[in-house]
Amino acid sequence: MRRDDNTKNSLRLGFTDTFDGAKEYFTNLLSNRFEVVRDDERPDYLIFGDRNFGESNRRYENCVRIFFTGENQRPSDYRCDFAISFDHPTSSNMFRLPLYLIYEYDHHILRNREARSEDDYDSKKFCSFVVKNPGCKYRNDYFNILSHISHVDAAGPLFNNMPDGWRPPDVAAKVKFMSNYKFNLCFENSSYPGYCTEKLFEALCAKTVPIYWGSPTAALDFNPKAFLNRCDYASDRDFFDAVVRLHSNKNAYNEMYMQPMFREDEFKKIFNPDNFLDWFQQNVYQGVINK
Repeated sequence: MRRDDNTKNSLRLGFTDTFDGAKEYFTNLLSNRFEVVRDDERPDYLIFGDRNFGESNRRYENCVRIFFTGENQRPSDYRCDFAISFDHPTSSNMFRLPLYLIYEYDHHILRNREARSEDDYDSKKFCSFVVKNPGCKYRNDYFNILSHISHVDAAGPLFNNMPDGWRPPDVAAKVKFMSNYKFNLCFENSSYPGYCTEKLFEALCAKTVPIYWGSPTAALDFNPKAFLNRCDYASDRDFFDAVVRLHSNKNAYNEMYMQPMFREDEFKKIFNPDNFLDWFQQNVYQGVINK
């Protein structure tokens, strides 16, 4: 529903149970098509997050309920009219918006990505690891497995082995730290089709080769020739051997390292804000609800 003149339709928009970056992202994005009025108490359209952020959304009734998550949770487990998540595919009541889009909006690391050179191989150390959550045993185990090749520098809270316990103070410092290494171990917390957070994205922005496990469909978002994807290998041993090969062979490493980050068609589709706005306008927007 859109007026024929140049006046924007009013959108009384509220948020609960989500993080500030999401609030700012959706408010600014929707302001391109609507006259957005923020009202977290009596919204016509409520964007709410998953249970990790609370369950205050339960008290909202007379509004269009839009579930948003960047975590590995299913929209079907929440009472919602529409959903914004990483799940495939986009449909009339669900839009796929990977978390790394909001991450890029917050941190702008893509636009600052430096050029790469085949000579970078000679100056880079082996592998970086910057993780906080200790809950993924597979990721923890793979950190120890990679340590059999060479020392893995861990600069996050988990397994920190940096001098004086140093940690990057912000995202820019984290990406700069990772850029000093051939590889970055960037396993997700869990594996599910489409569940692609900021981990693979920031590793690719950091001019490093990601060692990745997580979304089996990550190659739909990113250039599959630009990273080592556990899903492409029959066994952990085969995956380990692929890391060894790239670590010890400059030509093989540079063949992957010099690849573009995205497949061009997917970059244009995922990062085009009109796709989300068209979906919201055509499916979600119903005019003023609380008169």
